[in-house]
Amino acid sequence: QIVPNLKELSLSGKDVKMILQADFPQHLFGSLRQLEIAADDSACFPIWNVLERFHNLEMLSLLFFPSHEELFSMEGCLEKHAGKLAMIKELQLYWHYHLEQLCKQDSKLGPIFQYLEILKVIHCQSLLILLPSSSVSFRNLTKLVAFGCKELIHLVTSSTAKTLVRLVAIEIYGCTAMTEVVTNDKDGVEKEEIVFRKLKTLELFDLDSLTSFCSANYTFKFPSLQDLQVIGCPKMKIFTTGESITPPRVNVCYGETEDRLLWTNNDLNTTIQQLHAEKLLAVPSSISTQY
Repeated sequence: QIVPNLKELSLSGKDVKMILQADFPQHLFGSLRQLEIAADDSACFPIWNVLERFHNLEMLSLLFFPSHEELFSMEGCLEKHAGKLAMIKELQLYWHYHLEQLCKQDSKLGPIFQYLEILKVIHCQSLLILLPSSSVSFRNLTKLVAFGCKELIHLVTSSTAKTLVRLVAIEIYGCTAMTEVVTNDKDGVEKEEIVFRKLKTLELFDLDSLTSFCSANYTFKFPSLQDLQVIGCPKMKIFTTGESITPPRVNVCYGETEDRLLWTNNDLNTTIQQLHAEKLLAVPSSISTQY
């Protein structure tokens, strides 16, 4: 039984297949804003078909999609469905063990994520990079979360990072293969700037392979940065290879107690170097066993 005017709904893969096959009136799910789908091995359906029925969604949570290497493909369906996908403000992906990419690098999917504000990926073990170089726009993204993605090497490319003009928070936990947050995708970088104008919070937890935020010679500007948490990052020796410009005072937390807090004097590189030399970044967090 389906209740009219429902705002939130959780479905199994079998439920979704039944809904897709049934002759429900189009307006039945018109009030639905939040949808969670827990798929299984038998549930194989294009995401586009789901959006066809649930066309006013603002939050989409997808769990256990075992066979999808690329979540948003079938570019031939773009004209018909892109508008529906563009309405989603929050996308959560849990336990997509074979997911390698949200969409192809240099994809022609266009501005399908133009209104997306929050993106969370949790235990997506085959994901190598979250936001590659592409024409897909993430210009309204405010929060980016990666948790327990064991193969994730980079979070974003440098060209994509330049477009994240509204990003407020980056949270990365237990991505043990990650070597840097922003990776260079251009040749011959010289005196280029990347500005995270609204970024206030950067959390880096239990990243065993992380050496820096970015190893390329960019100038990074963080005019709104307030809090930097670096916990369980034993290989992090500097913050950035190039210059990083921050407000005069940034809270730097290197542990989970109040005595593990200090303030920088507009020099994150010196701060990270000192913490690394004293092995204060090597202590794992209290949630390090949850990845």
